[in-house]
Amino acid sequence: MSNTTNILVEFSIFRIVRGRWMFRLGVTALIFSLLACSNNDGLGDLRAFTDAERAKKPSEIEPLPKLKPTEVFQYTASSIVSPFSEENVLPEIKATLEISPILPDQDRIRQPLEYFPLDSLRMVGTLEQYGQTFAVIFAPDDTVHSVSKGHYAGIQLGEIIEVLESEIVLEETVKLKNGRWEKRKVSLALIEEK
Repeated sequence: MSNTTNILVEFSIFRIVRGRWMFRLGVTALIFSLLACSNNDGLGDLRAFTDAERAKKPSEIEPLPKLKPTEVFQYTASSIVSPFSEENVLPEIKATLEISPILPDQDRIRQPLEYFPLDSLRMVGTLEQYGQTFAVIFAPDDTVHSVSKGHYAGIQLGEIIEVLESEIVLEETVKLKNGRWEKRKVSLALIEEK
């Protein structure tokens, strides 16, 4: 076969294949267009329901209820201080801005008994050595400590100001709600073991 014959055979095969493909495409387009034009879309019952609802007479809307007039109140307490005035809202804030005359020493290294609340410490006795009285304290972590005047105990910055045979007197520095510091005296009594 010659070269020309091969080209003609290939071209005729291409035309046949292309013709079949075009025919199939045309038939598919015709089927879809016929389906789109048909009225059997499955929505007939929905259309009937909406037509029936539209045909009904609309119901009347009830009128809004009449509003009762509000009673007029005359505020006569204008001479009294308002509970929302700065005098009543800001005194605590102003107090925290003032410098308190009592300030604890924040740079002081905390002592071992300052990590326990005062009510968890137990005084179990006293010692006297070189003319100075020491109290024997039993801590919650099962350690025994000897303290004297000037030592600290309790979480409220309690400084021991006096050691007696029956109790220890401390002066705690407590922060109040308004931010100021206050000193108060407390004591830790001797607990006698039975």
